Amino acid sequence: MFQKLRKVIQKEELFTKKDLLLVGVSGGADSMSLCHFLYEEGYSFVMVHCNYHLRENDSILDEHFLRVWAGERNISIFISSCKLQQNRNIQEEARNLRYAYFNEIKNQEHCTCILTAHHLNDQVETFFINLGRGSGIRGLKGMLHKSGDLIKPLLTVTKQEIYDFTIEHNVPYREDKSNQSNYYLRNFYRNEIIPSIVNRIPSFNEMVNRSMNHLAEVNLLLEEVYKDWQKDNISSNGESIIISKPELVRFYLVSQYLSELGYHPETIDQIKSNYSHTGKIFTDKNGHELLNDRDTIVIRMKKNLKDEECFSIFGDESELIVPWGIFSCSSFAASANPFVFPKNNDEILLDKMSLKFPLLLRKWMPGDFIKPLGMKGSTKKIQDVLTNQKISIFGKEKIYVLISGNEIVWIPGIMRSEVAKIEPRSESILRIEYKKI
Repeated sequence: MFQKLRKVIQKEELFTKKDLLLVGVSGGADSMSLCHFLYEEGYSFVMVHCNYHLRENDSILDEHFLRVWAGERNISIFISSCKLQQNRNIQEEARNLRYAYFNEIKNQEHCTCILTAHHLNDQVETFFINLGRGSGIRGLKGMLHKSGDLIKPLLTVTKQEIYDFTIEHNVPYREDKSNQSNYYLRNFYRNEIIPSIVNRIPSFNEMVNRSMNHLAEVNLLLEEVYKDWQKDNISSNGESIIISKPELVRFYLVSQYLSELGYHPETIDQIKSNYSHTGKIFTDKNGHELLNDRDTIVIRMKKNLKDEECFSIFGDESELIVPWGIFSCSSFAASANPFVFPKNNDEILLDKMSLKFPLLLRKWMPGDFIKPLGMKGSTKKIQDVLTNQKISIFGKEKIYVLISGNEIVWIPGIMRSEVAKIEPRSESILRIEYKKI
C-alpha cells in the first residue's frame, strides 16, 4: 500500500512535503492507515475529528484514542463536539457539520488541503447509491482523487488492503460497531449486496472502478461541451433566465442546467416529455417558474403579481413611472405646429377632447376587446392580439391597457385603437410616449 499511495500522490500531483495537510479522522482503520502512512513518509499534517456523541461511551473512547495517538507523535489535533438535530437525514447533517469544521480549521491553521480516507469500496458503494437515485454521468463517475482543495488519496485502495496494512504495520484503530447495521443504505450495499457480487466476481470492485474512470473521462468531455453551450445559449434580462432550446437529442444540456437550479429529476423528465408542446409552466421547490416557449425556455422566480394594480393619467404634463416602464405625457394644440404621426406603437397621439379623464392604466384581462386603428369599428379580443404577436405567457403578464371611460385606447407597445383618434376637427392633442425599463 505504501508503494501504491506514493505512485498516486506523484501521478495525480496531490500534495508535497512542503504542504501542511489537514486529515479528517474518525479513528477507524481507513483514516488511521492514512495518518500512519503520512507520518512514516514525513508529511506535515494536523488531525481533525468531529464527535457526534451518537454512540455514547464509544464516542468518548474514539476521541480519547485519537488524542493519545496524536499526542504520542506530537501531531496537532482539533476536535469538535457536534450536536445533531436527529432529523430524517442525519448522515447528510453530519457531513455538512464535518466539512464546515474542516474548512474552519483549514483556514485557521493555514493548511493547503483537506484529506479524507475514502477508499475503493466507498467508491463502489457510492456508485450503487447514485445508480439507485437515477443519477446522470456526474453522479456515476464517482469521487475524484482531487477536487479543489479536497483530496482522497486512497480511492484505488480496497478495504481489505487497508486491513492487511493495519496488520502488517501494527496500526491501531477503533471499529465502529454501527457499520454492521444495515439501517443506513450505504451499509446495506456494503454488508449485503456488494459482498454477494464479489463472492461471484472477485474483481468486481476493480472493474466497477474502471467503468467509473471511463465515465469520468466522458464527463470531462461533456463538461467542456456544456460550458461552451452555456456561453452561447443562456442569457438573463435581469428578472428571467432565457435558454435557447437545442434539438431534443441535445436535451442533456438543458437537463444539466435545470438540475443545477434545483429542479427535481421527475420534473425534468416531464419538461422533456412536453418539449414540443409550448405554453406549459413548471415549478420547482425553490420557487422557479419555467415556461416552455416556442424557441426558448424562460425561467424566473415566481412572483405575487397584483392583477388589480392600476395607475391614473390625468392628461397634464407629467411622467408616470411604473414597474415595467415610463410613460411621458404632453399636450399641444393641433394648430400650433405641424406634427408627425408615430411610426410605432411605443407612442400615441390622441384627441384630448374625446378622452374621459382620468385615463386608467391596468393589466389586460380575459374578455377585453380593442377596436384596432384602421379596422372601422371592428373589435378583436386582446387575447387573440397577444397570441398573434407571439407573446409568451410570462410576457402576457406584463401587458397593460390604457382605458378611457369603458373603452380601450391603447395596448402600449403593441396596438392602438380607433378610440380618440386624431380627426381634422381635433383641437388639442395628448401625446403619450412609452419607454420600457
